[in-house]
Parts: sequence; C-alpha cells; structure tokens
Amino acid sequence: MSHNESKIRLVVSAFIAVGLLTLLFFYTKSISGENAETAKLITSSGQMEEAERAAQLVRSIRASSGADIASFESLVLTSERLVPFIESIESAGRALGVDLEIASVDKKDEGEGSALERIRMVVKASGSWSGTYSLLKAIESLPYRVMIENVSLTKNDSAWEEAITLSLNAFK
Repeated sequence: MSHNESKIRLVVSAFIAVGLLTLLFFYTKSISGENAETAKLITSSGQMEEAERAAQLVRSIRASSGADIASFESLVLTSERLVPFIESIESAGRALGVDLEIASVDKKDEGEGSALERIRMVVKASGSWSGTYSLLKAIESLPYRVMIENVSLTKNDSAWEEAITLSLNAFK
C-alpha cells in the first residue's frame, strides 16, 4: 500500500468518523428532546389522574352525604325563604292565640363580596301570659339560627304585650 492510499483512507475514515459523531450528536439531541416531552406528558398525566381522583372523591362524598346536604339546605335561611319564615312566625302566633304583627324587617349586607346578609326583624304580640311567653319559646326553637337581641314584656289593662327584636343571618 502506498503512502497516498493510506492518506486517502485516513481522510475518508476521518470524514466517516466526523459524520458518525455528528449523527450521534443529533440523535442524542433528539432523544433528549423526546425525553423532555415524555417527562412533561408523565407530569400532565399525573396531574390529570390526581384531579380525577379528587373529583371522584367529591362525587362519592356528595353521594354519601346527599341526605345531610338536603337537611342542611332546608335549615339555611335564604332570601327566598324569608317570606315562609315570617309566615311560620305568624302561624305560631295564631296557634298560640296571640295577636301578632311583624313591625319591621330590615336587610343589611354584611360587606362587599360577602354572601351573607343580616336580617333584623321586630315582632310585636299581645295576648295572655302563656301565649306571649310560648311565642318567645317558639321563636327560639325555629329551625334557623335566631339571635334574640331584645325582648320586652309589659302588662297593660287587658293583656300582655311583647316586643321581640330578632337578628338572623341569611344567604343571598
């Protein structure tokens, strides 16, 4: 073999080696990019599975506590349930034999962004001692959280007069 032939073989071998190294570099780069994409997909898949597990948990809790939620919603006073609430107080007054009047009903927002509003109500009644006192007990035992701010009982010539100031929290 001549000296020129060995130079040519050396140069060709060098070009082939550089070409193979270049090919190896691009394949490594490609595999690295695919690995990064695979890691993103695995992370995304894990997050989706976690969200699905959380949603499933919420669905199972909701299904198992459906009766409790319905019971709770029946006990929560809303603006739509205010009129039936007032009617229940009036019907309690009629059942106890007292003359009852809802003197005032005021609504006040608890603040901007709040879902609560405070309802202040003044109930006036007159009748027998047992009727007016029983009305106070009936109002205390209503299924809503009723805060009694003020109660006054006075005796006039023929009957007991009662004024009850109530405060309730309601959802808008």
